Amino acid sequence: MRGLFRAFREKEDQNFKVRPIVCFLRHLSKSEAFETLELADPYRDAILVVGLDSSEVRHPPSKFRNVFEEARWQGYRLDALAGEEGPPQYIWEALNVLGVERLDHGNRALENSTLMNRLERDRIPLTMCPLSNLKLCVVHTLKEQPMCQMLDARIVATINL
Repeated sequence: MRGLFRAFREKEDQNFKVRPIVCFLRHLSKSEAFETLELADPYRDAILVVGLDSSEVRHPPSKFRNVFEEARWQGYRLDALAGEEGPPQYIWEALNVLGVERLDHGNRALENSTLMNRLERDRIPLTMCPLSNLKLCVVHTLKEQPMCQMLDARIVATINL
């Protein structure tokens, strides 16, 4: 961790602002997520965001309700991967149960107009990852990426590798 934060400071000296996101891995247990949060405590000043990551299949966001409540109470901002492989319901859970401010991916929101309206109305940003979508066979070619549809629907979205 010291080496990682040293590299961040070096980038800040070059006018880049870099902060890590601590992620709970959804295929692990709730107690392991709490352990991750506890291990992050010594670095709290440098970590702004906690997130939910890893395979969505059979691991709904609601499984992590308690650890996200604790992270919010500790002052972290909240993020979750939702709606890449998982159903639109996982996006709803990330928003309504976990209270996230940002979503990683969110592709499956396109299947639900009410959800799309919510994302647009509340300006919930999506960090979209075309290469991840391709590797996980969410799309079969890069041309099938939903980025243009999201932007046409006035969704806040960024492209990430």
